[in-house]
Amino acid sequence: MKSITLTLILIIVVVFIIQLVIPSITSEFYFNPVLAMSHPYMFVTSIFLHGGFMHILFNLYALFLFGMIAESKINKKEYLLVFFGAGIFGNFVYYLAIVLNIAPVVPALGASGAIYGIMGLVGILFPDVVLFLLFFPMKMKYAVVLWFIMEFLGTFNMVGIAHAAHLGGLIFGVVAGLLIKRGVLGRTKQASNHSNVYNVSYNGTNNLNGDMGINREYKLPWE
Repeated sequence: MKSITLTLILIIVVVFIIQLVIPSITSEFYFNPVLAMSHPYMFVTSIFLHGGFMHILFNLYALFLFGMIAESKINKKEYLLVFFGAGIFGNFVYYLAIVLNIAPVVPALGASGAIYGIMGLVGILFPDVVLFLLFFPMKMKYAVVLWFIMEFLGTFNMVGIAHAAHLGGLIFGVVAGLLIKRGVLGRTKQASNHSNVYNVSYNGTNNLNGDMGINREYKLPWE
């Protein structure tokens, strides 16, 4: 498959089907903050797991929307670096928020952190692209600032949603976008003819909040 975005979507869908067939696989591979440091694979595997149909539907919609834009500007290696880097860093920031007692000790799953990384990247490489956020037109560069503020504030709301993972992913994507734009991290390729306006209604703060995982409280080893 030529498109890296479509390839990732396919992988996520296959993994979700496996979750439905073998439910126990979810708790084995989601991001469990108690076990994550002794089971570091969870930083990666949790990215491909989802908690329900609405969770995966919104995530794949966002991945398709922003991923297709991103891959018109960067190569597959850079794309995967941002996707996995943002997902892993997002999980690390979520873990850090738990250690600092900012977030509750709740397992997390979902590609939201990775997708926020792609969104941050698009905000840097395509700052003037307009999307409709809650039915209001907004340039990507302003949408990224709005998402940052909302996810930062959400990090301190102990409701079991991994806002810290979203925030970490977004920050990683913005930094990666700046490095790519300056030629420090690869080179941008000539973008295809994208419209400057994307006529979609996308709520990046509510639709990507599915990383809440399972509503169970866990005790950290040092508690």
